[in-house]
Amino acid sequence: MIRLLKCIGISVAVLITLFILGNRKDLPVDELEKEYFTPQSRYVQLTDAKVHVRIRGKGPYLFLLHGSFASLHTWERWEDTLSTIFTTVSLDLPGHGLTGPNKSENYTINNFEKLVFELADSLKVGTFSIAGNSMGGQIAWQAALHRPDRIKNLILIDAAGFTTAKGDQQNNGAPLVFTLLGSEHAAFTLEHITPRWMFSFNLKKVYANSDLITSELIDRYYQLILREGNRHATWLRFQQLQKPPIDSLQFIRVPTLIIWGKKDKLIKVENGYEFNNAIKGSKLVILPEGGHTSMEELPNESVRPVFEFIQR
Repeated sequence: MIRLLKCIGISVAVLITLFILGNRKDLPVDELEKEYFTPQSRYVQLTDAKVHVRIRGKGPYLFLLHGSFASLHTWERWEDTLSTIFTTVSLDLPGHGLTGPNKSENYTINNFEKLVFELADSLKVGTFSIAGNSMGGQIAWQAALHRPDRIKNLILIDAAGFTTAKGDQQNNGAPLVFTLLGSEHAAFTLEHITPRWMFSFNLKKVYANSDLITSELIDRYYQLILREGNRHATWLRFQQLQKPPIDSLQFIRVPTLIIWGKKDKLIKVENGYEFNNAIKGSKLVILPEGGHTSMEELPNESVRPVFEFIQR
């Protein structure tokens, strides 16, 4: 009994310590805007959310969709290049970045897909190309599947779909926060206890070259997850995960480019080959030194095949 009480006492002490050291309050959006709202930024009020959007360049429209825990900032280096021939539209999806939570508290891929088309309608954009990374990749290929009349080109960068369908994401070396969010109780705790070191640890799972992970990069990911409402929205999103319609990939007829980092530890390169086999006529480019977010880690190497693909 004494030993049991000691164990309980130690456990309580550990939990209290974690709460004191890791407890972080939400950050007000107006405070974050000082750092992350740029001259290219604007808010677009849609039915379900006020979406933070950046629009750059001139030419045909290209929508850029980020992955889980990320933000539109992940596309900045691509935008520098692609905005010379495109009008690039990057956005913070609901529950991410400056956009924050939506009204419906619906954070499914289907709802994100609907939001993309509503944004296009709001901007008076008829047809457009679409690129997506990870979760954003799944949104992109579902959009191409369901509305081929509006999608001119599809670009997938280490897209989600096959891994999620198999339910083996945790076995693919997923970041710690992904694993914890699989547990309802742990996920609820993460709404309040969100240590910065966790995002440093997670980025080492996402990047192939950890030398490229700067304090500024960690701060960006960390501060934007603390945007008021984003942590609760993230917890809800992981409770709303659904099996993607992988069997329907064969019906995609939109010209498709698939880019994959060979050193991706989150969604391994085998998934790239599966996408390429499933989507008829698609082109697959493997980046030998790429990780999960090559457009951020290797912007020049990853954007080059996009130019070749678009100008084919």
